[in-house]
Amino acid sequence: MPRPNSAGLPAPIVVIETGLKCQRPPDRPVDVGERFRSIAWAECSTGIGRGHICMQLNNKVSHARGVVFAYAENVA
Repeated sequence: MPRPNSAGLPAPIVVIETGLKCQRPPDRPVDVGERFRSIAWAECSTGIGRGHICMQLNNKVSHARGVVFAYAENVA
């Protein structure tokens, strides 16, 4: 799913799935529907690396440490 056109501004992201099988879960519990202002905020809040979140958002990996993110404007 391509990044929404945000004119260079950070795009909000939302958690759409958690609890997937993973050897190293996030640093804190993450809830479905939790929203973050940007990938950087998600990284700081969850301890999941920015690169891993980006790879998951670009469908290069199925989840980021057991969590699935999506851009907020693509989630109904």
